[in-house]
Amino acid sequence: MKGIIACLTGLGLGVYVYSGEAKDCLGLLAAGAGAILGHNWPVYFGFKGGKGALTGVAVLFMVDWVMALICLGFFVMVVASTRYVSLGTICAAMLFAVISFLPVFGHTFYFYIFTVVMALIVVFKHKENIRRLLSGTENKLSFGSSRASSI
Repeated sequence: MKGIIACLTGLGLGVYVYSGEAKDCLGLLAAGAGAILGHNWPVYFGFKGGKGALTGVAVLFMVDWVMALICLGFFVMVVASTRYVSLGTICAAMLFAVISFLPVFGHTFYFYIFTVVMALIVVFKHKENIRRLLSGTENKLSFGSSRASSI
């Protein structure tokens, strides 16, 4: 909810930037980035927070729901094939940055900066997961208890 409320607040500011036929709401992008940064590094908890993935998904749906659906579908495919949620999250964040540059989506330079910075933050916050993935010790998603599967 914090990502959605922040984006709605930013959208309400009505600060838009135009570049040719592309248009983006700078208030929405700034508020969305603020929600993610605030989730990852909250002042009240000594700058120790989460990884911002779920807040990032909410913000992504607010800034471009088509891109969000594409990234969500990609996330599901990666997790379904590997059972690594962290890998799916990292891959979806990187896909978000890559597809944001496609002209079909019609965004501005400010949107490109937003997507690259947000994707880099996701990768940075998952650095321990990346180490575990590379060493083969990352936890996999399971769909049942170990007790039930041993019966």
